[in-house]
Amino acid sequence: MKILHPRLRTRLHNGLLFLSAVVGVAGGAATHADAKSAEEQLRADCRSEGEAVGLQGSDLEQFIRDCIAEFNKATLINVEK
Repeated sequence: MKILHPRLRTRLHNGLLFLSAVVGVAGGAATHADAKSAEEQLRADCRSEGEAVGLQGSDLEQFIRDCIAEFNKATLINVEK
């Protein structure tokens, strides 16, 4: 079994939370507010990661944009469709 880097593991966990909000739990439809809340949580998590390594100002903002872009490009495998 491959061990994931803690940062990637956090992003994948957050991604699953995001997907749960978008797809809905137990077959229910997600609301726009749920998806927006998940996006805000992802942004907050990325901000926390950047601040944890000492980024500030424009460097922090660029890190947040890159973090969100990386997450959006990630391909999740073994996810039911």
